[in-house]
Amino acid sequence: MSTTVTRWWWVRHAPVPNTDGRCYGQHDVECDTTDAESFRGLGAMLPRGALLITSDLARTRMTAAAIAAAGLDLPAPIAEPALREQSFGAWQGMRYDEIRDARGGRS
Repeated sequence: MSTTVTRWWWVRHAPVPNTDGRCYGQHDVECDTTDAESFRGLGAMLPRGALLITSDLARTRMTAAAIAAAGLDLPAPIAEPALREQSFGAWQGMRYDEIRDARGGRS
């Protein structure tokens, strides 16, 4: 009997500038990939020759592209919609103060 080991390296997308204080959830918003030093460090820790699977949101593809630009040779990503951020339903796009108000002042 033989076993196969699969290793997963989960990388969260780069920070999303959210100056308007909105809950973005599954909205397709861009991320900030300007911290090249952080991407170089991350790229140095990730395995070479790995399969790359992202969600179908731009921020995940942007993050992968920034890691590649920092020096890690990555294959073309496989976009998997099932890996999307969780849905926050009606709250998506609302400001956090609006969500709190809609909940009767509860956080």
